[in-house]
Amino acid sequence: MKLNGWQRLWVLVSIIYLIPVVFITLSALPTKNQIYQEWYYEIFRYAKHYSDFQNISSYDYQVSHENLSIYELIQSIELQLKPVPNQDMVLANSNIKIPYDVLVHQYNDNVISIHDKYTNDLNKLHINQAKIALTCLVILWIIPLLIIYLLGKAIGWVYRGFKSSDDNS
Repeated sequence: MKLNGWQRLWVLVSIIYLIPVVFITLSALPTKNQIYQEWYYEIFRYAKHYSDFQNISSYDYQVSHENLSIYELIQSIELQLKPVPNQDMVLANSNIKIPYDVLVHQYNDNVISIHDKYTNDLNKLHINQAKIALTCLVILWIIPLLIIYLLGKAIGWVYRGFKSSDDNS
């Protein structure tokens, strides 16, 4: 198949246009660190319900444990939220004691579910990255290029129609 000048120009522009699309796609991909950050903030928001975390911000907690990685911070919070056997816990800003069996139930419903959610996100990270990359490639590169190519074909078809009517007159 031989390409005419316009088709060659379209191929060249397509390749050049691919470069910014690749950079945009790479910047849109989720990273392991982003997942850890989201996990940290979600577990910390949950921890704010308990007295040990009431008077500290997530930033201050992170700074006070600067020697720990973000995953170690998450583990530290989860460990602090884990109910101590046969010991009740007092809610923040109140004198309400939560019985141990209720704490275990809440821990399993909340902390474990948050843990499972983000562990699952980390396990599927490469699959999600591939899906996002493919979606960006199709939406940002293939579809616009096909529209431009078809628009060029349509303009050429209209132009040839005018040209052939001029030849007949």
